[in-house]
Amino acid sequence: MNDLDFLTAVQQQTNTEPIVVDENYKDVFLLLFSPDFDEAESKKLLISFDEAIATYKTVVLPTQYESIVHYPSLLQLLRELYSTANEIGVINNVNPEFSMPLIGTADLVRMGAYAKTDYNTIIIDRGLLSFFFNLTRILVDLIVSEEGTNWVIRPSLLTVEEIQNRILSNHSIIRDYIETMTSYVKFGNAIPFSKHLKFHNSQKSSFSNMISLETWRFIVAHEMIHLLYKHRQSTPSVELEADRMAIQLCAKCVEKIQPETQFYWVPVFVVATLDVLMECNQISGINCASHPIKRGEYAHFVLEQMKSGGHALAMAQAVRRIHLLLWGLTKTIIIELATDVRIKEPNQLCRKISMIHFST
Repeated sequence: MNDLDFLTAVQQQTNTEPIVVDENYKDVFLLLFSPDFDEAESKKLLISFDEAIATYKTVVLPTQYESIVHYPSLLQLLRELYSTANEIGVINNVNPEFSMPLIGTADLVRMGAYAKTDYNTIIIDRGLLSFFFNLTRILVDLIVSEEGTNWVIRPSLLTVEEIQNRILSNHSIIRDYIETMTSYVKFGNAIPFSKHLKFHNSQKSSFSNMISLETWRFIVAHEMIHLLYKHRQSTPSVELEADRMAIQLCAKCVEKIQPETQFYWVPVFVVATLDVLMECNQISGINCASHPIKRGEYAHFVLEQMKSGGHALAMAQAVRRIHLLLWGLTKTIIIELATDVRIKEPNQLCRKISMIHFST
């Protein structure tokens, strides 16, 4: 069995089906995202959607089960990571014979993502990608601030008090957080798009899309490091090593590709999220003993050791605060919903959450 056979077998065994982008898919996409924009921007969205799909269709999918929506972006991220690792000498120092892995997606359910060293293959759960897409929309609505006609990210404004005020003044944030976290913990997937939060602003949407892509970059980097180091078992020390190297590699990519964004802090957001998921899984009785605790704290420490700038460090602190505050407000509800055996599908979960009364 080669790498392609392995990926195909996993997709077949997990009943993964191809994502078909047809007019119905397009209609649903526009229905969900058009409210983010005014009429002129909505027309631009329609054009950009068609252009993106036309570009995606030029990419040859590795298997008949692969997702045209996810694979082209993941492949591009992997190429950038592999190229950067090669340029800075990491590959030559660690494993000179290491070749760029095969990457693919599947409906893994709760496993998230994994690297199979024997086949030099990375497989990422589609639900995990949707999960971080949803969570990024929530994050952006909390971290951006309006300055004149622009929306900017100013970590100096993101005090505990300010973040708490922003959360409590927008119940859609709380609803979306509960729905996104509970759905992934309970069903191993995420409701594809955020339903409650609407940006009504192209700048916010742009921030969300860019940060979401950086969350995917870290996930790919983490798994690529496992392959580079020939990790065959998941242990706390192995996972932390992969986190450390992936954070450094992602930082080099940001530095090379889009330094003006200063998105060096995004991996901290990812692992802080995984900390919350692990706690939620443990309380819900799902075994995840191979993964370390306090990954967010360790990731923040790695950024400090890298002598990252004040913006990145302050944002790392801010995103950890956001998770602490949101988790503190919603923990009891999320656990109750995640362990409620009467809720058997995402639609039931959504209806249940819609009936919850939130008081300020």
